[in-house]
Amino acid sequence: MYYYKPKNFKMRFLLFFSCLLISATVWSQSKMACCASADFAALGTDEAFRDAHQTPRMDTLDAPLGKLIGIPTPGDTVQTRAYAYYIEAKQPTDKVLFVFHEWWGLNDNIKREADRYYTALDESAHVIAVDLFDYKKATTRKGAAKLMESVSEERISHILKGAFAIAGPDAKFATLGWCFGGTWSLQAAIEGGERTLAAVTFYGMPERDTERLALLESPVLAIFANQDSWITPELADEFETNMNELEKDLTIVRYDAEHAFANPSNEIFDEEAAEDAFERAVSYLRSHLLEMDENDVEE
Repeated sequence: MYYYKPKNFKMRFLLFFSCLLISATVWSQSKMACCASADFAALGTDEAFRDAHQTPRMDTLDAPLGKLIGIPTPGDTVQTRAYAYYIEAKQPTDKVLFVFHEWWGLNDNIKREADRYYTALDESAHVIAVDLFDYKKATTRKGAAKLMESVSEERISHILKGAFAIAGPDAKFATLGWCFGGTWSLQAAIEGGERTLAAVTFYGMPERDTERLALLESPVLAIFANQDSWITPELADEFETNMNELEKDLTIVRYDAEHAFANPSNEIFDEEAAEDAFERAVSYLRSHLLEMDENDVEE
């Protein structure tokens, strides 16, 4: 950005496309064949997994802090343009927090969480909640499973390229997501390379391919639930072992809670654990995204 001005957003598309071309060149060196996303998408066929997700309340966000924007993608047309919920920082900055939604899509519940993180970070970073489902949302478990199963890694690759491009070549960012979005938070962090300053994943599928995991350059805060029957404690243990063997910076926090415990719109919500996880995530983002600078290098 960056100092990106939504009022002039359409006029800035050509500038963004130049960034997009650069981004596409870099990404062409590394295909996004991540087994973690495929593993998670496969859970959509698991009836028990579907049934374990209580249908959330679809509350309306009456006074959103952000607005919906279009994101140019490779081969951009009106039909292929991606979308995101964008909240502009209070002051010019090159710091961005990318937020990734659950399998329900980019609904008002996720926008509310994006607003919450934006406020907790003192409005000091741009927040971009990326829509990975191309404006589709689910209100039933069956619908959510169908959306997740139909995910195309190639399409998400294009969406992430576009999101990184509008952030600008000098942007530094963090990623954060829950469940399906927790999986993609880690994948986006890997794709962001040295531009990624931190990744926060709430009960997302860990990347198990150590060759791909070796590409990760950012520290990770991984939040897991001990009662999770799918993103299990064993998977968390494996992830911790792999990260340690690769000498990656990992902080793991485990709660005696169920999968999706941090979603305040469903009955499984564990307020105490969710609030603690939120505070830890905010503290992590503050120290790694807002306070880190290129000159903050240990001697």
